[in-house]
Amino acid sequence: MTKSKRIQSLEGLRAIMIFLIVLSHMEFLRHCSYGNFYWTYLHNATIAVDYFFMLSGFGMMFSALKHHAEASTTGGQASI
Repeated sequence: MTKSKRIQSLEGLRAIMIFLIVLSHMEFLRHCSYGNFYWTYLHNATIAVDYFFMLSGFGMMFSALKHHAEASTTGGQASI
């Protein structure tokens, strides 16, 4: 069994944010019967983009720190 290097809950949150961002780019939805809901709640995905970048940055920093800690315990040098 291999040890996963990813945090699954953060990956799920990133997937939800990607879905919201893609949904916000679907301009044709404003012409549907629920267009007012789209225009009010789904059109602006600024918060989803912010959370996506925050979660991605956290994941990269977590990976770099974990890689550095593993390299220091094995006596090797970490290449960052």
